[in-house]
Amino acid sequence: MNELLPCPFCGCREITQAQREFNTYIEYTVECMNCNSLARHHYFNIAEFRWNERALPPDIDGYLRISPESKKWLAEPMED
Repeated sequence: MNELLPCPFCGCREITQAQREFNTYIEYTVECMNCNSLARHHYFNIAEFRWNERALPPDIDGYLRISPESKKWLAEPMED
């Protein structure tokens, strides 16, 4: 099992892995416990890969990286 990166949508680190059995196949899922986003596949290692492929790597201080342009935009006051 590989280490799972935080959720790419909300940054939550509480990630679950599950196996669901259906009549004709097995599905593996990796799911965020906060926002319920998920990655799934019929091979477990591919479900993990898909999850980590879309997750943003954490910055040094543990927060998600934000581009300098986005930081400027977020710092600007909203106009009425």
